[in-house]
Amino acid sequence: MKKYIITTIIINCLFGFTAKGQEITTPIWEENYQFEALMDLKDGGSVAVDITNQGKDINDCINKARSQAIYTIIFKGYGKTAKASASTPLADMAKYSQNLEFFKNYLASNTGGLAFVSKATTNTRKPGKKIKKKLIETTTTVYVLKSKLREDLEKQGFIESAADIVANLGGKPSLLIVPDDGWMEALGFMKEIDNQGLKEKRPDYIGASSDKQLNQIQSFIEARFGDVFDIKNLKSVVDGMANLDARDNMRSKYGTKVESDFDVFARSASADLWLKVNLTKNSIAGGTEQQYSLTFTALDPYTKSNVITTEPVTLKTAGDNFSSLLENAINSSCDNFRPRVINYFLEREKNGLNGVINFISANEEVDFKMTTGNFGGRDYPLERVLPGMIKKLTKKPAAPIGAGNETNMSFRVTIPTKIEDPFSGEMMPYRFNEFALDVINEIKKTGDFIIITEQVGVGEITILFIEEQ
Repeated sequence: MKKYIITTIIINCLFGFTAKGQEITTPIWEENYQFEALMDLKDGGSVAVDITNQGKDINDCINKARSQAIYTIIFKGYGKTAKASASTPLADMAKYSQNLEFFKNYLASNTGGLAFVSKATTNTRKPGKKIKKKLIETTTTVYVLKSKLREDLEKQGFIESAADIVANLGGKPSLLIVPDDGWMEALGFMKEIDNQGLKEKRPDYIGASSDKQLNQIQSFIEARFGDVFDIKNLKSVVDGMANLDARDNMRSKYGTKVESDFDVFARSASADLWLKVNLTKNSIAGGTEQQYSLTFTALDPYTKSNVITTEPVTLKTAGDNFSSLLENAINSSCDNFRPRVINYFLEREKNGLNGVINFISANEEVDFKMTTGNFGGRDYPLERVLPGMIKKLTKKPAAPIGAGNETNMSFRVTIPTKIEDPFSGEMMPYRFNEFALDVINEIKKTGDFIIITEQVGVGEITILFIEEQ
């Protein structure tokens, strides 16, 4: 027992004091405190937060709260509250550990992180209390210039700058801003069509592209995202659809899959990601005040699935200040949405693009189970050659969709987002239309086939075997 006591005393001596005998103090942002986001401020780039902490007096609590607020916003982030949208951390905790001495100074310096605290005052609506002699607990409201703080950390090199992000992504990814179906319905831009006797509602993007409010929202978003993303213009996409609507006769002739409105629109846009905006008006009983909810959703046009959704941001207005409130709400949503979209693109760059490839025989002479092709110097049935060829091109096995048969085979595939240019040696973008051409070239190596390719949207291709020569 004595050995354990002695060891404890030695450890306490080692960690409780420096070499000169001075006591080591815990950084104030590592003390216990409570954090609550109160509201997004009118400029859209600032936030008011409450910090409940303990100190020797009011001024001590306020000074601690300033550092604790900055630390939380940079390294922890926070959840959504009634008047504040959720915020992801500005930087990874690994940055703190790797640059400890810098952040010890930055989080305590009026010329560092504290320069982005515009005001800090005691919240008198939340009464404090005395804990013990020379120790009180109180709540401080801290106003933080979050966007300016982010910009400073970018300049310092602790957050990737827009130029660094674009370089890592190999160029600016394209982003198409479209109204969500719910908002389209509210605006009257959902058209009803007759689909073989069934009534269906489909988005009228032609009508929506002329909506003033949507165009205003696009300009607000482009101001926040334009440094990293190539923002596609909805009106230009709609104008380009006229050429794609005039489909050739091959689809009907060979009975292949007909493109949906979504597919035609996606091919016209050729955007890497869609940013769907939903602005919902909520009823408030009495008075002239109106309330809206703003939500962003990211849709991957290659998989046709929603991949990111933000928490709704609430706007309350009496009517005359709607435009400024909308801009502030969009700025706040963009600040939180931006890092998630960037991370999604970085992951996609690393893991590849997901999509579908279909093989269809349009001639009874080509039977996938009986017709052979040469692969690796030997002849095999096409039902074995085709998935082997896909693996060769994508470096990953193809995942069959359904059982397939002698005239129809489909696979889920993942293709690289970039390949090396054989002439310059530089990396260039790679999408499913280029992948289709590579597939055709590989098939022609296996045998004498007449083949055509058709694209469905941006993430699906169909390879048609017309005949075997």
